Amino acid sequence: MKIRETANRELKEIVTKTFLKTVSAYANYNGGEILFGVDDEGTAVGIDNSREEALSVEHMINDSIVPVPRFHLTVEKRDGLDIIILTVEKGRDTPYYYDRRAYKRSDTSPVEVDRFELRRLALQGINMNLEATEASEQNLTFKVLESKLKEVLGIKKISSDILRTLDLLDEGGTYNVAAELLSDANTVPFAGIDIVRFGESTNQIQERVTVEGVSLLAQYDGAIEIFGSSAKAVVKPDFSEKK
Repeated sequence: MKIRETANRELKEIVTKTFLKTVSAYANYNGGEILFGVDDEGTAVGIDNSREEALSVEHMINDSIVPVPRFHLTVEKRDGLDIIILTVEKGRDTPYYYDRRAYKRSDTSPVEVDRFELRRLALQGINMNLEATEASEQNLTFKVLESKLKEVLGIKKISSDILRTLDLLDEGGTYNVAAELLSDANTVPFAGIDIVRFGESTNQIQERVTVEGVSLLAQYDGAIEIFGSSAKAVVKPDFSEKK
């Protein structure tokens, strides 16, 4: 019986590194399988030394995909021939890179994601558990957050107890990723925004600002400032004062 290639099933006649783009795509999105030893027409042609080739596939994934996704390999018989089935699970720690690029599946081919989608994947990965993940930077300040808390709650000064109440700081004094996102410097990768204000159509861009390296609260204020500007005069937010 012929095997059909789909968005979640790729066919490979032999083992070459080209399959690693698809591993990245499956791990970043909905998972899938790759069948080695099956030609483009869906006919089993077999893999010689299948056990050794399966081990080679395992080593290539471990050495080339960052971070390494969850996967498993089996060797099965089809029409009396050995084929290797690689199953890749959808990952939690997106994006998954191959050769410093992240991929998605477009119909039956892997294609590199653009920078906007890469940013979404990165945020998806860290948003899985912001409070349970330790921040990469622990020397954090919260002037913007303190200002907002003064304005909304009337607090005089932000404290460790307040940060713990907000689940930004644990009992051991360690900040998590949520704290890093709200900190003044915000060094979380891809945690910026592109703000665009259009004219009469989407073909007419009147203002565009890319904001990164500042608190999410400062990014929000900047977006409100731009979209609250009049059509005749746009005032750019001064993000440097909020760092």
